[in-house]
Amino acid sequence: MDISSCITSYSLILNKAVHLLAQRDYTESILRKKLQLFAFQQAQKKLSKSFESDSLEELSEQVQRAHDKVIRQVIDYCYLHHLLNDKQYIEQYLAMRSRKGYGKNHIIMDLKQKGVIPADIVSVLEEYDINWISVAKLTIEKKFKVLDKKDIKQKNRVYRFLLSRGFSQAEIQHAYQQI
Repeated sequence: MDISSCITSYSLILNKAVHLLAQRDYTESILRKKLQLFAFQQAQKKLSKSFESDSLEELSEQVQRAHDKVIRQVIDYCYLHHLLNDKQYIEQYLAMRSRKGYGKNHIIMDLKQKGVIPADIVSVLEEYDINWISVAKLTIEKKFKVLDKKDIKQKNRVYRFLLSRGFSQAEIQHAYQQI
């Protein structure tokens, strides 16, 4: 059995990508990781049945390089056929997380962790005119039903809570003043 029989086929990886993207949107980075894991698992099954354990590590590296090439082609196909769109993912993620009461800084950090290009994040944020002060205000009202503005401890709790949610000091200050 040669190494080419252990490489997961383009059509199998493409089917997996289409299946994943049909369920929900992914960033390129996350989709790449999922496809790499899928291809690795498929190859592992074939390799463990066909080769001796001594040669598995070297063959595994060769198979991984071959899979990376196939996965790159699959991702290009997904972009070409508009199945994969990082900007659309950012827009949806931004809308979802802001509705849940998260600030711009928290959302940016989450997107960076998901492998989104920072320039794409900035361009989408500039396109969308979200009033972060009103989001912070709604978050305060939701979390703190009864708010005594004279209570310093409660004010500090509000500030800490909103900072942990990714709002800036200025946004928090304006939101707190508007309540």
